Amino acid sequence: MASPNPLYPLEANISLDNKEQIDHLLDDYLLTGSFDDLHVSGSSRRAEVRRRVTRVLRSRVGMQQHLSPVNYSTLKYNFKHGIKPSGNPSLIPSFTKFPTYEKPLAIHDNDGNILVYRFRLPDTLIQTLTSSKNFLPPIKAKETVRGSFKHRHYAVWADSAPSPFLSSEFRAQLPGSQEWLDLNRPLFNRLSDDLRLIQPTMYVKFRSVIPHLPPGIKPLCGIWLGCAINSGLDDPVGSGTHQDKKDSTRGFNCVFPYGNYSGDDLVLWQLKSVVELRPGDFILFYGSFIAHNVTGIENGERSSVDMFSHANVFQWKKKVVTGKTGGGQNAERDGYGQFH
Repeated sequence: MASPNPLYPLEANISLDNKEQIDHLLDDYLLTGSFDDLHVSGSSRRAEVRRRVTRVLRSRVGMQQHLSPVNYSTLKYNFKHGIKPSGNPSLIPSFTKFPTYEKPLAIHDNDGNILVYRFRLPDTLIQTLTSSKNFLPPIKAKETVRGSFKHRHYAVWADSAPSPFLSSEFRAQLPGSQEWLDLNRPLFNRLSDDLRLIQPTMYVKFRSVIPHLPPGIKPLCGIWLGCAINSGLDDPVGSGTHQDKKDSTRGFNCVFPYGNYSGDDLVLWQLKSVVELRPGDFILFYGSFIAHNVTGIENGERSSVDMFSHANVFQWKKKVVTGKTGGGQNAERDGYGQFH
């Protein structure tokens, strides 16, 4: 089973003072095509890529690395065959816990594949996210396996439809839904750029669907097709263990919390890990095949955003490319988006 390319450049001993190493790394990035949508050319493009790569290299000085007890290929095999972890809460105290930390955390397998990547971003982006909640239309809390809270889905779907469409919640909650997205666009674009630097081939896959989407349809959260907005979690019990089975198994979810709270850590069952997430923490992981839940909230109230891309949109795109279905009206237009 094919595995994704290892994280750039986690496995390499890259020195910021070694121009030759940096030049080779820039060549690798540019060859992936992940910067083809950067709206600069020639030497200016290379200089901009160098600036961004240098930024992420500096952020990784002193980062945490942890070896997963299970490989990427095994996780995908077990998911395909319906093999699930027990989800027994009594096991959680034996898991490795990763407190929040200013430097990135990478959990990787023996082959160098990144399964989890936690990092922090500037506080200003979270402050905007927190203040923008006032633009979200009021809704009632619902009871789900993840707990009782208010949740919205603003996304591009392709469920049982001839072509992708915008979710009914997004359309019903206009104009507030669009205003919320617009206010947080700098955050979504920054996270998209981080994905480009962390997993460039995954970024290219996410981007590949854009030129084929119907007119007026585009990803709502940077390079991700959409997001779930979960508001007002205060359950001391926590959520039930689950997998986001509709999400792409070849792409990361990006989850980030906000609010004033304590507790509510993310449990990653097959990895036997508990990852602490506090406002300003962002985590990339395979929500589709890594079973996960959050522990109970001890104090306060927590909200979160989970950015995702459903697998069926990529399946639809494959049919369009092979001529097995209609659509693709925009295949000739610039589908790269504005992630720069």
